[in-house]
Amino acid sequence: MKLNVTIDELSVGDKIEVTITKVVHGGHFLAHHHGRTIFVRGALDGERVEISITSKRKKVYYAVATSIIESSPHRVSPPCQSSLTCGGCDFQYVDIAYQRSLKSQVLHESFCKFSGLDVSLVDQLIENGVQPLSATDHDGSNWRYRSRFVWQSGWHMRKQGSHELVSTPRCTIITQQMRDALAAVDSATDGEYFVVEGNNGISLGNSHMQLSGPTMVDHELFDSQWSIPPQAFWQANPNLIPAISDFLDQLKVIHQGDTWWDLYGGAGVFAAYLAQQVGHVGHVISVDGDSMATRAARSALHSLANTKIIHSDIEQFLDQVDGTAGARPRGVLVDPPRSGAGESVVRKIMGFGPEYIVYIACDPVALARDINTLSEKYCVAELRAWDAFPMSHHFETVALLTRDLS
Repeated sequence: MKLNVTIDELSVGDKIEVTITKVVHGGHFLAHHHGRTIFVRGALDGERVEISITSKRKKVYYAVATSIIESSPHRVSPPCQSSLTCGGCDFQYVDIAYQRSLKSQVLHESFCKFSGLDVSLVDQLIENGVQPLSATDHDGSNWRYRSRFVWQSGWHMRKQGSHELVSTPRCTIITQQMRDALAAVDSATDGEYFVVEGNNGISLGNSHMQLSGPTMVDHELFDSQWSIPPQAFWQANPNLIPAISDFLDQLKVIHQGDTWWDLYGGAGVFAAYLAQQVGHVGHVISVDGDSMATRAARSALHSLANTKIIHSDIEQFLDQVDGTAGARPRGVLVDPPRSGAGESVVRKIMGFGPEYIVYIACDPVALARDINTLSEKYCVAELRAWDAFPMSHHFETVALLTRDLS
């Protein structure tokens, strides 16, 4: 083991001592050594730690904390010891309230660096930071209603950034009912399995076999019912959807008779919400490129005469949709994957001139970059962020953008 080597000598497996300066996007913490940048997992700002170099990309080194020399007061004993190596939870060693503080810092820095907005406006928009989903602080456990595990003589998840397996016999962030379903399995064929909780119980299986529970998972929201395959996407934390709809209610930007587009609409959850808001005289078009999600949306929302479900790539839809004035939407709800909508899609949306754009994002940098493009014609009017995925570095953000008429 080489301690305190020069930066030019660093290679994978080397160990050095560093002081951690701050949190950065992606669940990493920043350190410097001989003028070089190192992204560290498993550390906290202000700590003096020993780290082990795991990789290098371009000019940035990546490392994990192997020994805590001077500990942060915000460090706690993780409720699941597997979390120290498992890729599912990377913040379990951090006090739950401080997790939200770290996420607020990441949100603020992401907007300052990538959104192009004035810092004073960023301060105003993110004044409340990343908030818990409910008024009562949660301990960060039992919130996840869908997950994947690997069976290999017991249940495992994968190590952070690796295919290596980590034993996770009692994952603490999935629900108790899901833990019970996993614990009831004595043996299974080696491989990856989904475990999903719905209104009709726990579904545990994969595309080849069903170990227990229903083969279709039931959900109900906004007076609509879904019965979908367990592997189809559904929000992992069910408390997030009503939080977002409550926020949209408060904004009062969706009205009876409006036309709204729901892009990256998935199984049609927000299409169902929009359909209620615009009423029978309004119109909702929900678009998604995933055929399984589109089938689920059509099945659940087939009785909504004001809603049309389209299976299409988003850019292709935007290129082909009728762009006449009468067909233009008053608002567009965008809920893209983690990578964001991207400049090309964003510019095509702007070309239709909707009065409102509601952007739902699980990655703050992707959101900030798309807002940078949108800011050419739109203003960020409101922003909310929730700690919807405690014990991980992830969180959810929703921004309302209004057309700049100046």
